[in-house]
Amino acid sequence: MKSPLLHFALREMRAILTAPQRWLAMAAAIALLTLSGPFGTLDYPLTTRLVYWAIVVVASYVCGHTGGAIAGEFLSKTMAVPLRICLIALGSSVPASLVVVLATYFAEPQGMPNPLVLWFYVFAVCLAYVGLLVTMKPRPENATRAESAEPRQPALLDRLPRHLRGRLLHLEVSDHYVEITTDKGKSMVLMRLADAMRETAPAPGLQVHRSHWVALDAVRKSFRQSGKPVLELEDGAIIPVSRSYAAAVKAAGLFA
Repeated sequence: MKSPLLHFALREMRAILTAPQRWLAMAAAIALLTLSGPFGTLDYPLTTRLVYWAIVVVASYVCGHTGGAIAGEFLSKTMAVPLRICLIALGSSVPASLVVVLATYFAEPQGMPNPLVLWFYVFAVCLAYVGLLVTMKPRPENATRAESAEPRQPALLDRLPRHLRGRLLHLEVSDHYVEITTDKGKSMVLMRLADAMRETAPAPGLQVHRSHWVALDAVRKSFRQSGKPVLELEDGAIIPVSRSYAAAVKAAGLFA
């Protein structure tokens, strides 16, 4: 079984490699660096420059972005913003620097840069990039105006790929993950069920089992299966109701 960290890293890499706009940005960077030939690479043959910068740009971006995403996921959300930015930049710069060092070693071992100087340069770039992303986030007053202009959706949906962000139906625990089901599909997210339920507002819902949460408007009917109460959702899923939550389920009018 994959570890939670490995699963999260693979999911981040997959998100990068399936985003067309990121490939366009990387292609533009590769073309610019190949034609300009910075850091002495102008002495390389054109084909060698193209291959070198393609490897450096794609691999360093994927590894750096994934490293930063892992750092951001596991850092405390209450941490001071400047410190958080620095630690995320550190998580990005280390794998990105390793990619550049390895690529340069195989391309021209005699031209190896000082690893510490290279890391400091990459760290400065990552620091500026992460800082820019943070400062570009909407301010609270802007967010308030946006919420008043359109209905607020559950914060949990922001964790899903855009094509799966629909109406919440069901949450289910699976090892260290929560499987989130919407009317557009399913996705696994590395988090606790308690944290996921806190992010379902304003969608009305109820925990019906230690491993299950359901949206109230997703319940189609209730019945007993092998003598135990269950709920059937609009997508056909059968959700068990545990004895601990039976009273709450009846109070919500989901079960007679």
